[in-house]
Amino acid sequence: EGGSGGGKGGAAKKAPMIRLVIAGDGPSMAYLKAEASAKGLPVTFLGNTDHASLPPLYRAADVFVTCSLSETYGLTVAESLAAGTPVVMPHCEVFDELWKERLPAAWMYEPSAGPGPGALLAALKAAGSPSAQQWLADNPVNVSWEAATAELMQHYDEAIEANMPYRREKSSYHMALRHSVVAAAALVGLWWLMRVYARYLIRAFAHMMALDVVIAN
Repeated sequence: EGGSGGGKGGAAKKAPMIRLVIAGDGPSMAYLKAEASAKGLPVTFLGNTDHASLPPLYRAADVFVTCSLSETYGLTVAESLAAGTPVVMPHCEVFDELWKERLPAAWMYEPSAGPGPGALLAALKAAGSPSAQQWLADNPVNVSWEAATAELMQHYDEAIEANMPYRREKSSYHMALRHSVVAAAALVGLWWLMRVYARYLIRAFAHMMALDVVIAN
């Protein structure tokens, strides 16, 4: 898969054959097709592709490229890595959070690095090299639902643990308030009982002494 040309000393110089395969559809499809046709670019447009056909495409590719900056997770990145294919992606909030510490830095590019595709091409060169394939084979990325669930539960446990001091403090406040309310209710009840009991004793004493006693409320 290479072309040849004149080289130093008559040696043949091979140039890599590159083909871009775009799966999916969108409002820019007509423009991209016209651009590729006008410039004779080696691009294949597959259009909408069902999920069952994606794994062979991922595995057949030397590198997967996404230029999206508005991802909530980036499922295509996870699928490509699960298939053993290196990924080129831009720095953005989601990709940095998920992959910056897990993948080689050279596979990511800065979308605002300046005019021209220099940063993207550098990332393509790094992720498309044989060493990138070997790195991914030596460091497989586990993106199964089981692993994602375990990681999510770990985050929940960390959040609960981080919140425990506040919960203990709040619980102590609630306990003190509850004890205060119970004590106040007990005092009020005792006061009422003593008041009733005192009235009864006074009336009984007056009756015994044959006294005419009026007890004001």
